[in-house]
Amino acid sequence: MNLDSFKHCLALDALSLTSVLTPLLHQYRAGIDESLLANRIDLEMTVSRPGPVDDVWMAVPADGQYGFIKVATRVSVQLQKMLRCWLQMHWFARPGNLADRTRTAQLLAYLAAKPFFPKVKNAYGYDLLDDKSMSAMERSVRCDISDVLGRASNLMRILGEHELADYYDPAHAARFLEEVQYNSKLFFEILTRESRILHAWIPLIGRKPTERQLELARRETRTALNDLFRRGDDLAYLLPLFELEILAALEAYIGRPVSRVLTLRGNPRHEPQKIAVSRTGNVIPFPKPIPRRRRYPIIALPLTGGDRAA
Repeated sequence: MNLDSFKHCLALDALSLTSVLTPLLHQYRAGIDESLLANRIDLEMTVSRPGPVDDVWMAVPADGQYGFIKVATRVSVQLQKMLRCWLQMHWFARPGNLADRTRTAQLLAYLAAKPFFPKVKNAYGYDLLDDKSMSAMERSVRCDISDVLGRASNLMRILGEHELADYYDPAHAARFLEEVQYNSKLFFEILTRESRILHAWIPLIGRKPTERQLELARRETRTALNDLFRRGDDLAYLLPLFELEILAALEAYIGRPVSRVLTLRGNPRHEPQKIAVSRTGNVIPFPKPIPRRRRYPIIALPLTGGDRAA
């Protein structure tokens, strides 16, 4: 069985190109061609993996076998990282979304929450009913919210939206934590849907999934992605990425070179031969940022408190 490629087209102002794509470039260890940093750009995004996939699914311990939780942890973390990257790209690609301050604050809190590392079976993501799980999530949000706010503020500053840039300034991190505490409906919704996706896919690893099992997992993922941010905002186009990222995690676990690759083509209708993102050549590298010390006091963040309507 071969796997379909993921394809998506996106139009970006070149000023916002690096801000929007940076998380993806980190995830796929790529750089961006300097020649494209001008004017408005139509991007054709492709993530592909050549060759059959059955042997990869079956090359790791299955549910019930020794070592399963280790491979489940790798897959869970890979999917959580992927979802954070692509949700940020989806939201930031339309800068007008950041004018919706309430939803953006809750999305940024989700981006600031580090991926959950499973330690026991059937607990692959953050559990909203588990105090230890939620405490770990709250600590993570408090630690990283400033860095996430900086991404939003920088994007708005680049686009000349200085009022919004000031609003998302990392110096206001404590205020954002209070806002998420006041209204965390979308934040909890994202975590809940993420958990549904993880529980749909992880039990399949270590086996040769049947077409019915794959279709059920895809249907669950499609349902979890549908209308996440607002009615009619369909994120089902992300569906093929989940299988690609699972296979990438399994390949890394068994020591194979990861074969899935991100390729972006600039202005595909006018210059189809122009490769925008590659692993070699004249590219601007995007090194992983060095974590900084906490720059503001820790405040209580009882996110499990009563939500209020958005």
